[in-house]
Amino acid sequence: KGGKLEISLKQKMDMLVCTIEDNGVGINKSLSLKKNKGPDHTSSGMKLTEERLEIINTAHKDNINVSIDDLYELGGKEAGTRVTLRIPI
Repeated sequence: KGGKLEISLKQKMDMLVCTIEDNGVGINKSLSLKKNKGPDHTSSGMKLTEERLEIINTAHKDNINVSIDDLYELGGKEAGTRVTLRIPI
């Protein structure tokens, strides 16, 4: 309800920059909620993504990287997440 997802692709010099933003609870809040699910819950999505990028970077001598940032409103309230993927072109 009221969810927002924005995806943008831009070329900045020799990089393709893919930015994905949402207006969810934010990555830190999401991680803390997942910890409360108990010791049997394991989230492996980002770990797998980082491992795949490491394999690609090693095999092709690339420097693909990903960053994840929480977004905040002016009052400091969490306002979503931004994921940025940078790929050399």
